[in-house]
Amino acid sequence: MEQWCLYACELEGRPAFITCDQSAKARLAAQGLTRLSVVRAGVAQPRDTKTRQGLIPMRALGAFEAALVRAMAALGGLHVGKVNYEGQQSWYFYGPQTMRPEEMLSDLEASQRVALAHVAIDDAQHEHFERTLMPGPDELRTIRDLRALETLAAQGDVPERPRRIDYVADFMDDRARERFCQRVAEQGYIVTGKAAGKTPLPARAYFHKIDSTDLASVSKTSDALQRLVARHRGRFVGWTAQPVTQ
Repeated sequence: MEQWCLYACELEGRPAFITCDQSAKARLAAQGLTRLSVVRAGVAQPRDTKTRQGLIPMRALGAFEAALVRAMAALGGLHVGKVNYEGQQSWYFYGPQTMRPEEMLSDLEASQRVALAHVAIDDAQHEHFERTLMPGPDELRTIRDLRALETLAAQGDVPERPRRIDYVADFMDDRARERFCQRVAEQGYIVTGKAAGKTPLPARAYFHKIDSTDLASVSKTSDALQRLVARHRGRFVGWTAQPVTQ
């Protein structure tokens, strides 16, 4: 099952947006898809008064992407992600070693009147997928926060209303967990339980506080807890809350 996520990051000090199918790596290995093809095109920005030759108009980007994905799929290519950076869009595909999309891309250039760049490399270990597309710890936390908020919103949640929010963190040992629990208790959290975590972080802590679930509050708290947990040799697992509908 596909699991797409979108996150913002920086590439070479400039803002970029990356879309990635987090579930793709398992399918790449199972299907033996080891040849990476990256297709790049320039995108005309909405502020442009004239569409420069060879660029994809923003309004046509979705249709072009759909045509490209279909054409690559016909050659055995699996779409795993894309990067939007500095006015360019790059699409990432993995396919069999026999995949050669050059002729198809040439036809697509002619029919769509766009200029495409194409790079293909062998990537048997899917290292470029991990290094270029997969989100890091900070991005993953943001993705999890947004998904949790979307779930609450679908249940009619009123995010400004205070409610109990439960948190979980895992630690290297009991001593690190105890120091962390003492620290969050000083910050107003209630430590509600301790249990065995998962190897290699066998000491788990449960704690909660009363707060709202608006995006600003959730992001600020998650960021602060992730840093605090890391200082105590642990991993912030995440949070849960029940919707408040009135």
